[in-house]
Amino acid sequence: MRCLQTNPQAPGRTVVVLARQMGLVVGIIDPDLPPLDAELLALLDRVRVNAYLPDISGVFINLAALGPDQLFIARLLLRSDIQKIAVRGGPSTTGLNGAISRVWLARYDRLTSPQAFHGQFNQAVLRSGAKHKPQIALLTPLPPARSGVADYVAVMLLALREFAEVTVFSPQGDLPVSALAHLAGRFDRVVAVIGNSAAHHGEIFELLVRYGGACICHDARLLGLYTQQRGPAGTAQVASCELGRVVSVNEIHAWSLHETQREANFLDQVAVAASPLILHARHSVDALAKRGLSARHLPFAIYRPWNDATLSAVQKQAARQRLGWPEDVKLIISLGFINPTKGIGAALQAMALLLKQNIAARLIWVGETHCDLAPWRDLANSLDLQNTVSWLDEFIDEAAYRDYILAADAGLQLRTAGRGNISGALQDCIAAGLPSVANEDLADNLAAPDYILRVPDTLPPMAIAASLLAILTNRPATEAARAAYIAQHNMQTYAKHLCNLLDLC
Repeated sequence: MRCLQTNPQAPGRTVVVLARQMGLVVGIIDPDLPPLDAELLALLDRVRVNAYLPDISGVFINLAALGPDQLFIARLLLRSDIQKIAVRGGPSTTGLNGAISRVWLARYDRLTSPQAFHGQFNQAVLRSGAKHKPQIALLTPLPPARSGVADYVAVMLLALREFAEVTVFSPQGDLPVSALAHLAGRFDRVVAVIGNSAAHHGEIFELLVRYGGACICHDARLLGLYTQQRGPAGTAQVASCELGRVVSVNEIHAWSLHETQREANFLDQVAVAASPLILHARHSVDALAKRGLSARHLPFAIYRPWNDATLSAVQKQAARQRLGWPEDVKLIISLGFINPTKGIGAALQAMALLLKQNIAARLIWVGETHCDLAPWRDLANSLDLQNTVSWLDEFIDEAAYRDYILAADAGLQLRTAGRGNISGALQDCIAAGLPSVANEDLADNLAAPDYILRVPDTLPPMAIAASLLAILTNRPATEAARAAYIAQHNMQTYAKHLCNLLDLC
């Protein structure tokens, strides 16, 4: 900050203001002048040399608007894409308590004609002040967290920043998750991203319940989050309030082991705290509405897009070769973390029926295991599927994940955890044009195209086997339906609709 380096009084007043300022602050310095005081530097989040990057969230604070050598500063501040504030006189924080990104610098033309400035300036900007994108604070996990939600948000951010300035608070980012996002006062919206894992979302959930704000919830039920955050007894109390009856700790344990028995969704507290609560499944929105609670529906977007060139027959063959799969064996994949809600038993029984049709096929679960596989291996052995099904049981990188989708002849995505589920893995199959079998709820919540064959939510093995057989013996055309789906479910459309739901555009 040239003005702070050439004005003996300004640094002291700046320290006072910065100590009270709770948002990000970017400083601009001139390397040809003496360095800034260490105490002052400690209060600046970032310091740039004679430059300002508009994509960095921050506030330019100029406490010496009447100081010497202001021409460089003036030219810079006349740009409408720069957040700025001027504090004149004493260490007042007037303007810092509200949306500080919208405070316009005290106009220099009061003292000096704008024509005296070097460089270009915009008369409309001088008349109307700065105009900026809305400011969003986003509390979320990010990669490298092993979370589908983290992967989704990373792609969402790229699209959302077209419509808003986004400051991310994340365990994996430069700014940790904290109450600062809620208390800073500089954001137009604070958005919490919630999922069913306390490891990834626990602290974000607690801040949402305490301070409110908008919430994007990626799960139709939060049993896992509550049991880890509140313990079985606290979770039982929450379930009792939702169901209007006493729920015992033993029931919570039973639900955790077998989610098909679960009666409560554990969304009430989030729905009360959030404004708005945004859900990806319309069924969940409707279920809350029946209980007098409000939520908004935002269709799930494709977050792992595919270039058409990568989906060619040559690329598919290359992927099979990399994975070591022979051409004469039909490959069926089930993607994502492996747990008891993935319909494993029904899938195994379906594979046993499929083999009776003399189809040379293999089923592989691609993902990390979050349960004991021994019972499922025993069932597979009892059905004589030792050489037909396998579990990868490891977290794979992006390249390998895409190879499995490219190499596969069919996908299989099933859920037994009640209605309202969203599957990023099924979305990946849709985006790649991979014909797949899914239960009705999972497919309907994604508005899946017709090359996703639906089976009842009860997961009858015969229906699953028949649908897989139909795909493997007469692979449906996918090009036109895939293109139409992508046009409606891309992340740019999602980001725009999100801003609308947040009343920001």
